[in-house]
Amino acid sequence: MARARKRGGLLEIDGANPLQIRFGKDIQPARAVIQSADGTWRLERVDRTETAVLDASGAAIASVDYATRPQHVVLAPGERIPFTVRGLFAFRRYRLGEDLFVAAAALVPFREFTARISPELAARPDRALLIGLASAFTHWHIGAKSSVPSSSDRTYYQ
Repeated sequence: MARARKRGGLLEIDGANPLQIRFGKDIQPARAVIQSADGTWRLERVDRTETAVLDASGAAIASVDYATRPQHVVLAPGERIPFTVRGLFAFRRYRLGEDLFVAAAALVPFREFTARISPELAARPDRALLIGLASAFTHWHIGAKSSVPSSSDRTYYQ
């Protein structure tokens, strides 16, 4: 189980794999920077349908594909993991894969959420990156003002 707290432009994820995700003007042109003991990754927009995930050296190690719904995390060599949002209001769940990462928003404040991380995800060598990406996506979805999906949801976090 992990818990996320938002403080300004920083999202802190506590749990077995603690990490921080930075958002905002101080990290531009990146959309987000994920930092953990396992590494640092930057999310940089390529175009309206893709965001590149770069490691500390600047090498592209993954991407986020927004061209299809749901969006997918694309890992080398071609592994695609969907990120989906299902349910209404307090019953909404944010999932990476089938059940690798399942998050739910706290009722108050809406910027916090808890997540269950599966044993399969915890055993992966890229777990910190995947938890960071799923947490960033969850944060962006929870931060959306409307609870009803709209055409802007697809590109909200690009």
